[in-house]
Formats: sequence, C-alpha cells, structure tokens
Amino acid sequence: DDLRSLVRSQRSAPAAARMLSPMEQYEAFCAAAGGRCVVRRILIANNGMAARKFILSIRNWLFQSFGDDSLVKLFAMATPEDIKANAMHINSADAFFEVPGGPNFNNYANVNVICRLAVSHKVDAVWPGWGHASENPALPRSLADLGIVFIGPSDNSMFLLGDKIASTIIAQSAEVPCVEWSGSGINVAPDKDGRVSVPDDVFSKACVSSAEEAVAVAAKVGYPIMIKASEGGGGKGVRMAQSAEQVEPMYRQVVEEVKGSPVFLMRLCTGARHIEVQIIADEHRNVAILSGRDCSMQRRFQKIVEEGPPRAVGPQALREMELAAARLALMVGYTCAGTVEYLFIAETQQFYFLELNPRLQVEHPVTEGITGTNLPALQLMVAMGLELPKLSDEHSVSKYLVDPAQPGPFVDPFSKVDGHVVAVRLTAENAADGWKPTVGMITEASFQSAPSAWGYFSVRPPAEVHSFADSQFGHVFAHGKTRLAAIRAAIRAVSQVRIVGEIHTNIAYVSELLSMSDFANGFVTTAWLDALISQRMQLKPPSLEAIAICGALLKSHLFIEDLKTKLHKDYLWRNACPPPESIGSLVETKVDFIWNQVHFQFEVYRHSPELFTISANGSLAQAKLKASPGGTFMCAFGDVTSTFHYEKEPGDKIRMMLGGFPVILENEKDPSRLDAPYGGKLTQFLVSDGAHVNKGDAYAEMEVMKMLFALPAPEAGTVAILRPAGAFVEAGEALGRLPPAG
Repeated sequence: DDLRSLVRSQRSAPAAARMLSPMEQYEAFCAAAGGRCVVRRILIANNGMAARKFILSIRNWLFQSFGDDSLVKLFAMATPEDIKANAMHINSADAFFEVPGGPNFNNYANVNVICRLAVSHKVDAVWPGWGHASENPALPRSLADLGIVFIGPSDNSMFLLGDKIASTIIAQSAEVPCVEWSGSGINVAPDKDGRVSVPDDVFSKACVSSAEEAVAVAAKVGYPIMIKASEGGGGKGVRMAQSAEQVEPMYRQVVEEVKGSPVFLMRLCTGARHIEVQIIADEHRNVAILSGRDCSMQRRFQKIVEEGPPRAVGPQALREMELAAARLALMVGYTCAGTVEYLFIAETQQFYFLELNPRLQVEHPVTEGITGTNLPALQLMVAMGLELPKLSDEHSVSKYLVDPAQPGPFVDPFSKVDGHVVAVRLTAENAADGWKPTVGMITEASFQSAPSAWGYFSVRPPAEVHSFADSQFGHVFAHGKTRLAAIRAAIRAVSQVRIVGEIHTNIAYVSELLSMSDFANGFVTTAWLDALISQRMQLKPPSLEAIAICGALLKSHLFIEDLKTKLHKDYLWRNACPPPESIGSLVETKVDFIWNQVHFQFEVYRHSPELFTISANGSLAQAKLKASPGGTFMCAFGDVTSTFHYEKEPGDKIRMMLGGFPVILENEKDPSRLDAPYGGKLTQFLVSDGAHVNKGDAYAEMEVMKMLFALPAPEAGTVAILRPAGAFVEAGEALGRLPPAG
C-alpha cells in the first residue's frame, strides 16, 4: 500500500520531481503486479552454463526495465576446480562463496551446503538452475522452512510432476496418452479441490527394484525398452535394452549413475520425435504456454541441436499438447518455469507424455528467441508473487496465457511466435570416437556474433574443462524468418566458433549434421543420430595431400624445435660445438606418422625458416610453413593455403585441427598396453586379474563427467591389472597390460 501511494504521489507531483530511482521503480513494479516480496539478493546454486546464463538474463532485465543492472546482487558458488578452470560465472557474479570440491554431492547438489550459504550471507532467494539440486524437493522444502524464496516450484509439485514416475501416473490419470511402461494402468483420483497426490504404495507399484524384476517387467512391456532413473537427466541414468540379456547389466549401470533413485521401465517409442512445451505458471493459477521446441537430434539421450517452434507438429496437435501441459500444471498447483516433454509421431500426429522437467531447460533461449521473453527474469517475477496477467506488454506473456477449462476459439499457435531459432550445444566430446568426454585446457574460445546469431561460453580462456564439470561449455543460437533461414544462419554461426586447447569438441561434427538433407527436410527422430554413430558416420576430411603435407611439416617443425632446445641445453649455453649430425638434423629430418590406419613416411628438407621440400617415394613437393601468434600455422603448397593448430595428446599423439577437422597423428602403438582413453574415475574392472578377454570385450568401466563408459580390449589376451578400482586416472595412463594370447 505504501508503494502504491508513492506511485500515486509521484504522478501528481511536478514533472521535475516525478523521477523514481531505479530501486523505487523496481519496488513499484513488483507492487503493481501483485508481488508479495522484493528480492534483492540471490544465491545461484549452480555453475557452468546455467549460472552464466542466469547472470546475463537477470542483469539484462534489470537494466532494460529499470536502468540499473545492479539492483539485485547475484552471488555464486565456486569449487576449487571451477576457480582453477576460470569459470565465467565466478568472474561475473557480484561475489562468490567457496564450497568443497569434487563430485556435485559435495557442493552444487548438496542441500545443506546451499542452505548454510543462503542463511550466512542473508540472501532473499536461491536459484537452482538445471542439474545438481534443481529437481531435489528437499531444497525448496528446506528453504521454505528458513523463510528464503526458492525460484522454482514447491517441493510437492516438484515431486509430483518432476519425478518421472509420479508425473506419468498423474498424466495417465488425466487421460494424457502414455506409452506402455512399468506403471501402466496405475491411476490416482483428484481430491475435492481437484488436486492429486501419489501415495507411496501407489508409487512403488510403478518401480522396479532389482535386476530380476527388471527382466520380468521388460518381458511384459516389450522390447526395445528404456531403463530410466526417475532422478536422472541430461543423458544420465538412462539405457536402452534390445533384449533380455542386456537388461541386467544396463539396470546396474543406471542404478550406479544415479545412486538412490527409483528406477522404472518404459517401452521405446520408435520413430518418434522429442517435442517440448514450455510453461510458466504463477501462484495465482495463471499459466502461460510459450510455444514448443523440437529436441529430436540427440545421442545417448543427450540433446545436441534444438529448434523452435516444432514445425513437424501440426497446429491442432501442438494446441492439444499445450492444453494438456496446462491441465497438468494446474492439477498439482505448479508454479515457475517447467517443460512438458512428449514423444511425437509425425505420421499420425499422435503424442505421448514423456515427463515434466520442474526447472528451466538448457535450451530455453530457443523459446526466448521466438517469443521475446526473458525466462530467468519471469522465474524471478513469479517467485516474488507477481501475477502474469498484470505484467506489462514488454514481458510478452499476455498472448500466451491459457485456461484449459475455457480454451476459447482455436488460434494457430504458430501465429504467436516470431520466426524460427536453431540452437547448437558446444561440448568437450570426441565425436569421432563415440562422443567420449574429454577434459583439459582451453587456450582460446571465440565466436563471431551476427545480427542473426549469438552465443555464450561458461569459461573464459585460459580455462579448463575438468572431470567434475558438464561436457557442455558453450551454446550458439541462430534466428531466421523461416526454418531454412535459421538453419543456414546456424551453419554459418558454428563455422565462426574457434576453440583451441587440449579438449576435443563436437563443432566439426555438428556442422556436418546441420548440413544434412535429413535435417533440412525435417526427417530427424530421436534415433536418427545414434543410427549415424552406429554406422560410424565419418566427417569429410581435408584432402589427403593437405593432411600429408601439413602433417609432415608439423612433425618436422616439432622435431626441429625440440632439437634446438636440446642443443642449447647440452652445448650452446657453455660455448661447446654440437656434433655435425645434430646440426644436419636441423635442415634434414625424417618423419613418419599414422593417420586413419595409413602409415606416412617423409624426408623433409628445410631451405629457410619458412621454406621446405618434402620427399616421399621419389616425389618432391615444395611448401611454406609460417607460424602465427597464438599457435596457428599457415601452410602453402601449390595454389592452396591451409590453416591449422595442434595439441599434443596422451599416448604420444598429436591432434592437428586442419580447417576445423581433427586429424590425429599417431605413432606405432604398443598393443599390450591398456591405457585410459580419458581422465576420470576407474570405477571397476569387469574381469579379474589374469582373465582372458577377446578383442572388443569390455574389461573395465570408467566414470567421466558423471557418465559410465565400458572400455573394450584392443586385442585378445590375458589381462594384468595395474591400477586399483576406484582410482582417479589421467588420459593415457596404463590401467593394465594385455600380453598376447598364446
């Protein structure tokens, strides 16, 4: 009332005295929209991309709306690993609070740590982001007990619709189509107020609690079947089994990846697309449906490319999806942002409920790009009690408000959005080697933005992607008036990303995916990318001539630089004369390497610092090699100029990034070594010391970036274990030896 009186008095005051301070404008805005509190201090209980995006969004909203981006103080959590990695959320927050390192249960997923920080630093609210503790009902429940605002749904609605098992029970009770699963036929009825709950005994009927039970339920539901942890997400805690023999080991992997989570089984809906509907709901039972997204391009159930709106869905089917999402939200009193996910069959326009994520999604900027909204800012507004219908037009939500009880005349949902957006996740994964996660330093990360494209990173070089981090370190978005225009803008945008460092990235691979006709024609389903990977889809490499010449010159350059260092250390610093053969090696070198199972051998003659002649099998080629600042090389031969940079890798390998294509230059391998392909935790050996394995048999299992990977034996032989289970190992470190069989 006092704030409303202040606004009225300002309106009646002389023009020179009417100007409110930014803080007064912020407070008046909250009061006018029915807010019950004003948040001034927020703890960000997250890291990486989530924390970075929240800071960008909130500060942008504050400045655009009130002219001061510092009205709300934003505080970050920081582990030793993130501090060492030069994570951008730490640098861009108003202040950061150090928390224990290691796995996320020590820090970002630890409810006690979060609450203790919130109390000790007197914050008004906590934002959970995605992943970590964002779907743990204990966090909003604990914060409510402390009188601290949680920028998300209540603990009850988070459990009911955030838990994949409870939400599916509720969805089928509301007659939302669901695929066959371990809880089929289980229903709950709403109470006198129209709300529902899922009692423990009903919930447990839909779960499987042992590998034996999983095998039995799978036989009933049918194959192929998904084994899923209800608390999993982001590709973690989910496996697909094609037969009964695969169920038991995959059930164990799911249980290990998401410890303590209930597990359920659901039949795989083949040929389906992954369609999402974005909701934002307030505590006054107002729901806005902000169109949808198509997230079908996935590998191992981890999204790679997202786009919106979902053009494969017809207007009528999309409207039905939206109304169903609103009914679910209202049934449990859901508030804040959430995403209702469906499996969609384009040929029949049928959809099936998959889950509701009770949090913001990584890909939410797709929705922002087509609706003009700021979702983190809307989350904050809803958490302060603001009513969606009372927000000014600049927040772009009024036309998206729906009442499923009175939907009104049909309006084409596509008519409400602006153009099309395609988003690409940038990840530290080796797409050429089964999308294995990689860790290491990033020395350069740059992106050339354009009017139709923008992006952001979670790190600022020199930076590091560490073993406890998420593999995603960047996100690129492209907008176009049409889907085709957005795709072309995305292809161009990805080509403007430059990453230099020890990590591998998916950039070259995803650029190829965006250019494929299947994607342009809208034929991508959730199984499409995994099928390409299983067929060992290969990127089109540079010419063999470019690989050979650039590889030979790089190997020669590295040899000469190492030799110069050695000669200076051993001779020149004490005015001694090096042996003639060493001096001769500075101008004539023999190099060899293996690429793509082809063995290359060359003699390289150096005529000047930049001019070389390369000899192989009696043929000669002249080329120039020029080193540029930042570790980039330009190689000119004939009328072709190639640009590349390189990184040394474990196992005496060199990764030469030639025109964006990763060329791995290898030496002869020792087939008896069982090396760790990447850094992480050696969770267990799958065979005993001295056991015989065949080529391709899994002999051990590693955990990298919270995901489990089986390690195949490169040859047949008898395993000799060198490292204990539970050890943290570096990439290239010997885990064991494999003396040849026989």
